[in-house]
Amino acid sequence: MLLLALIIGAILAAWKASRVLPMGAGYIAKTVCSEYFVAGRRDVEHIWSDIRDINPLFEWGGYEIDESSRQVSGFFSPGLMKTTAVYREGLGCTIAKGLGPDELRPLQGQLRNRNTRRQPLPIAVSVNPQLESVLDTAFSEPAETSHRQTRAIVVLKSGRIVGELYAASFDRDTPLIGWSMTKSVINTLVGMRVGDGFFGLDDPAPVPEWQSADDPRKLITIRNLLQMSSGLEFEEVYEPGSDATNMLFTAYSAAAYAAAAPLGHEPGTHWAYSSGTTNILARIFRDSVGGSLAAAHDFTRDRLFEPLGITSMVLEPDASGSPVGSSFSYATARDWARLGQFWLQDGQWNGQRLLPQGWMQWSTSPAPAAEMGQYGAQFWLNAGVDDGHRSFPDLPASMYFAHGFNSQIVAVFPEQELVVVRLGFTTDESWDDNAFLAAILAAL
Repeated sequence: MLLLALIIGAILAAWKASRVLPMGAGYIAKTVCSEYFVAGRRDVEHIWSDIRDINPLFEWGGYEIDESSRQVSGFFSPGLMKTTAVYREGLGCTIAKGLGPDELRPLQGQLRNRNTRRQPLPIAVSVNPQLESVLDTAFSEPAETSHRQTRAIVVLKSGRIVGELYAASFDRDTPLIGWSMTKSVINTLVGMRVGDGFFGLDDPAPVPEWQSADDPRKLITIRNLLQMSSGLEFEEVYEPGSDATNMLFTAYSAAAYAAAAPLGHEPGTHWAYSSGTTNILARIFRDSVGGSLAAAHDFTRDRLFEPLGITSMVLEPDASGSPVGSSFSYATARDWARLGQFWLQDGQWNGQRLLPQGWMQWSTSPAPAAEMGQYGAQFWLNAGVDDGHRSFPDLPASMYFAHGFNSQIVAVFPEQELVVVRLGFTTDESWDDNAFLAAILAAL
């Protein structure tokens, strides 16, 4: 019996390791690659400390940086489950799944070279001591053991920078990861294609995996996907072996992984936050502009980044060539602020309309299936069905926001003509968006 128990235990341990270790190695490779090559950080021990803070599992991990090949390998001692992520200029880092590193690199040559002109954001001349105090507090640690780790804050009032601060070793030229704030960028790109007349909100989503005659997922619309109301069963849990982590760190195609999910609810009737849904939208966007990585990159640059003067942002793709629209984007705090100002201005910039009129109003109105009024279309809302169900009770109900893991936020206050960007690496409960944003409003 003891021998049998040991055998069963060994089998279960091996099964769990087979699920956990590939995800972990992918996370290590991707994170070190992006932080080192995209963000330009050379404090590798600090990067590794960030990774270890996420999960005790990573204490057993390791990495190798190849400067000449511009790639990073992640693994677990002694070299188990080695996974490689490749850096490509203009594209960021991609986990080499289904394609080898040497197969990924030639794709970079398909991108058009363009020189986006940086348009400086106007800076307010007067200094607000109360606001400066709020920002200083946001960079402090409330306890010796806290991990608030604020890294960048930019505050725009009526389109002008009225507050800006960075942590040591970070500055206005440091691209930082947005995580799920990327979802709101995908909303913008899909909105442009709706404006182009390529598809409508109520058109069935053009997903190849759903096209058989008896597949009920054929009824899922673009609107359903944008409003997180597809009805697909997707495990939005960030633990080793879950749908979300497997999709991000072990799949060749994030969209294909998500599209394989079965239908659990009638489309449009059930709200469930799902990173898989956004990656399906990201592939739909890519396919709508020509179906290639280069086409998606060039469209995004020509139609969004160039007009706004965004020079730092990259939407990192998976090995299939589709943007990982749920999670993988980098930009400076100022460029995140540009996006927030663009959203505040209803998709207009310098007098040019880039999004359909009313797109932002629709995107920031509660989705019918989001019963608490907490979500629109790839944007979080502070609307709530009443004050008791608002995410941020001390902030205006009209406020909406893009939000990401580790407490990234681009908060937009339409009535106050205010945009607040906070980027960091918070791994505990020490950060409070409600208190921080309320203090900024009070200071202004």
